[in-house]
Amino acid sequence: MEDAVERYLAAGDETRAARVVALEAEGAVERGELDRLRSWIMRFPAAVSLPALDLARGLLLATQDHARAIDLCRSAAERAREGGDLELAAAARIAAAGALHRIGRTAGAIELLTQTLAELEDGASHARGRALRLLGLARRDAGDIEAAVDAHTKAEYVFAVLGDPRAQARERCSLGRIHLDQGRLSEAQRAFVEVLDARGAGAELGQILEAQAGLVELRARRGDTDEAVDTLSGGLALAREAGLRDAEAASLRALALIEGLLGNTAKSDEAYESAVQLMRSRCEHHATAALHAAVAERRAARGDTSRAREALRAAEAVLGAGRDAHIVASIALARGSVLEAAGDLTGALAAYWDAAEAGRRVGAAAIENAACVLSAQLDPDQAGAAAYLRRAVLALAAEGDRGVFTMRPALASWLRDRIGALGIPEHEVPTVRDLLTQPAALEQVAPVRAGLQVSLLGALDVRIGGQRISDRAWRTSKAKELFSLLLMHRERSLARDEIIELLWPETEPGSGISNFHFTVHSLRKALASTKAETAPTVRTEGGYQLVTSDRSPIDIDVFALLLHEANRFRRAGRGDDAVRLFRAGTALYRADLLTDLDAEWVAERREDLVRQHLSALRQLAELELEREDGAAAATACRRFLEREPYDEHVHRLLMRAYRASGDTALIERHYRSLVHLLRSELGAQPERDTTQLYEKLRGKDAPIGGRIAPVRVIAR
Repeated sequence: MEDAVERYLAAGDETRAARVVALEAEGAVERGELDRLRSWIMRFPAAVSLPALDLARGLLLATQDHARAIDLCRSAAERAREGGDLELAAAARIAAAGALHRIGRTAGAIELLTQTLAELEDGASHARGRALRLLGLARRDAGDIEAAVDAHTKAEYVFAVLGDPRAQARERCSLGRIHLDQGRLSEAQRAFVEVLDARGAGAELGQILEAQAGLVELRARRGDTDEAVDTLSGGLALAREAGLRDAEAASLRALALIEGLLGNTAKSDEAYESAVQLMRSRCEHHATAALHAAVAERRAARGDTSRAREALRAAEAVLGAGRDAHIVASIALARGSVLEAAGDLTGALAAYWDAAEAGRRVGAAAIENAACVLSAQLDPDQAGAAAYLRRAVLALAAEGDRGVFTMRPALASWLRDRIGALGIPEHEVPTVRDLLTQPAALEQVAPVRAGLQVSLLGALDVRIGGQRISDRAWRTSKAKELFSLLLMHRERSLARDEIIELLWPETEPGSGISNFHFTVHSLRKALASTKAETAPTVRTEGGYQLVTSDRSPIDIDVFALLLHEANRFRRAGRGDDAVRLFRAGTALYRADLLTDLDAEWVAERREDLVRQHLSALRQLAELELEREDGAAAATACRRFLEREPYDEHVHRLLMRAYRASGDTALIERHYRSLVHLLRSELGAQPERDTTQLYEKLRGKDAPIGGRIAPVRVIAR
């Protein structure tokens, strides 16, 4: 870029030189290369006044003098528009909106970005992607979470069309953070894992470290703190060495929370103070206030009331920089914890109720459910509290979110004693009990629980007594494959020849037997590597069978059970119950079966589960539309179309969902994209039903809800 600037300046073309600087300035600011940007600007005579140069100067000033930066960027936008440079005008408006967002003027930023997006030409462009990204951040701070998710999702799509994997990974990080804050742990995990999976396909180190920090924090919420501190400390060192400030802030924030969870108060405080200082310098009001509130809640739960009040006051002070609806809910929850720790139970109950209502309004399920659980213990109307407590506990169990219990073992114990009285469905009881069981790493008195925990959705993950079997311990992928096969058929013994036929279908008999015995030996050594007393064993009487000490269901069994019950409820006309279970089932399906194995029998089982998942998403979208929840229906449709982009029934559902949400512009845009997809990839046109629905929805009298003929349910 420097060569282009020098070449244009040498030719006396200051306008083109300034334009090059302006269009690169935002990236320089994001990377923290302020000195480099300043040197570019200083190459121009001080008397030169060009729209592009004003934009570059505004972006440079945005880190110090926000008011001046906004004026410069708005002036640059107006002058560029008058000169017919619409691309530069859009860039200047986006920069002005960014400065407005940083000083907490969220409504102004949203208005400016919405106007900019409306005036941009249709189609993918970096200006549209940047505007959508910033709109997502502003919508999040305004408490409009679904709109924030929608904006980031659209931005990711735009960058995908443009072939910009770095920007795609950045959007996935933002989506992961939003989902994590909202308590949608499965969605957050999916987003963070996608970033980590893209490390060789364009994702930058900073994005990988941010996703890693988010994933570690997420696992801690689920009670898994194994290697968390070491992972975060390594990431923090890398981020600092490379000058990656966003990744450094993410690692520090997660370290502050996890060290506090582990009882390492001094280290937690050190990370907390460093994180606050860094985020404050970057005007990250939302993240700063959220961290203050989280630390206040944890200190109060630990009984450190005085220092909890300090963190609470700090959160309230940051809130004054901009009315952030999500932070209002977080602070209400922290305030309830502080008041409860101080003995003001009446005040605590009122604060928890405020937090639950505020969390419900902004879709912050984690805050709403935590507040419901905490208030239920204080509510004098225990009979009335049982209903909302049951809903909250089931919602937390569906996500495996132990966050509210990890610092409050007494609360978990109180709930365990009341499971029977809450009316928890029998098939949900094991999941709820597991949720209320203190993780081994956080248990100070109780012995280590030596159960078997297996995840088959995604790469194989096996833990015995909380200890993970490492890839080195497995030795070969065939040992993993044999374990998975025996686990999925653990109700019966498998003959040796049956196993060989599945694992080595094209191998000569002699080699197959040799491979089989070596793999059985490797599997036994892998299972014994954890040294747990109750590790599974491979029994050989009359065949080969995996023998475990408990009958805890594995994730694919839970997935199948949820879908089976959801289908039963739908057939019985119990739509709300069906929606709840379809939501839980589709959220549990975080990845395809055994993504690290490629055997033919695995691929066949994987395809079967994919079909079940898609059927569940499709039915969920239909049910959500019947309930006139357009945003939830659209989310289910988009997840379906990621896997099956040519299914026009779901495309029609998505257009109806957009209409139910009141966003008619998205109907137009989606139909056009469908026409382009079918023409370019299949040489086809949309079905008549699709076109007729599109024409109908463009009118004013189109219905938005109503019942839809159910599709055939795929058999289990």
